[in-house]
Amino acid sequence: MAMAEELLDYQYLKRRQQRVEKLSRMSGRRRSICKIEPFLVSKSPEGALKNGELIRKSDQLKKMTGDRPFAYEVDDETKNECSIKMNVLNKKFGDCENQMNSILPLIIGVCNEDAAITRGKQLRTLDKARQKMGEMD
Repeated sequence: MAMAEELLDYQYLKRRQQRVEKLSRMSGRRRSICKIEPFLVSKSPEGALKNGELIRKSDQLKKMTGDRPFAYEVDDETKNECSIKMNVLNKKFGDCENQMNSILPLIIGVCNEDAAITRGKQLRTLDKARQKMGEMD
């Protein structure tokens, strides 16, 4: 009986650790996962969706203000792909970190073709505005 309980405890801890690792990769959080754990437990599917939206909004705001690293800084699996994208962006927009922080939210996290088209238009508008202000060549 005790052996079965230990096995269940081990499986529970293993699943919990996998969940924490997945959340760390998705959100860019490492040390602050414990802050969002209360939001992960809900009594209804609607509550879970609402909690997820609140966490995503908070993460997006913190990424835009620079309080949390971007996904390309955290995720090791796509590090090469993201560094290639960063090199292209640096060539186009320069090395200014403030410009990169304003552009990255428009590029990262595009979920469908319509969103990509919309964000592409936003970037072109941003380019034109910068050219008029004399910030770009």
